[in-house]
Amino acid sequence: MEAKSVGPCDQGGLDFPILLHCNYTFQGIIRGIRLYISEIYAAGYRCFAPDAPLQLKLSPGLNILAGSNDAGKSAIIDAARYVLWTRGDD
Repeated sequence: MEAKSVGPCDQGGLDFPILLHCNYTFQGIIRGIRLYISEIYAAGYRCFAPDAPLQLKLSPGLNILAGSNDAGKSAIIDAARYVLWTRGDD
């Protein structure tokens, strides 16, 4: 499946791009198809400057973010939540 960008930036009006690329895996007849986020791209959002964007490739299943304080771990999660239109208390 070809990656597709989804989110508010597709409708225009944002000064910075945040893109989620989605992909899928086929788990068999019983388990079906599983959709997952395969890549997060953010430029000009919080700690990710336009000249040094985040381009994070993810694999199916569990992905772990580890880093020191103020490294941008929460910004990665917030970027995905922003694109998916979730509120802070969701």
